[in-house]
Amino acid sequence: ASVPDGPTFASLNCRLAAVIAAVGAEPQLGKLQAKLVKAAQKAKQRKEVAEGKCADGNAKASGKQLKKVVRKLIQFSHRLRSRAARKKVPEEVREPFAETADGIQQDARELRDELSCGS
Repeated sequence: ASVPDGPTFASLNCRLAAVIAAVGAEPQLGKLQAKLVKAAQKAKQRKEVAEGKCADGNAKASGKQLKKVVRKLIQFSHRLRSRAARKKVPEEVREPFAETADGIQQDARELRDELSCGS
């Protein structure tokens, strides 16, 4: 069952997993590929920590981790839009990944803003 896009842990999880898989499967990214996969995996790990903290009722710690998720995704998009990337990777390969990351980042931010970790 697919999870609808939105500011939820489940949605972020699904979409980060999809980005990791898609980036890992895109040979045209060349040297960028490994760095992008790593950044997306880090974002996913932080999301998992955030989710765990939230499950423990610790909204503050969860929010801090979500902030890191957002930061990683900003880095991910920046890397795709960097001058080096623009020279080496066709836009139709780069831009969908960057846009996907931007969307996930927005939702991570929204989730952080309305976080309720029922304590």
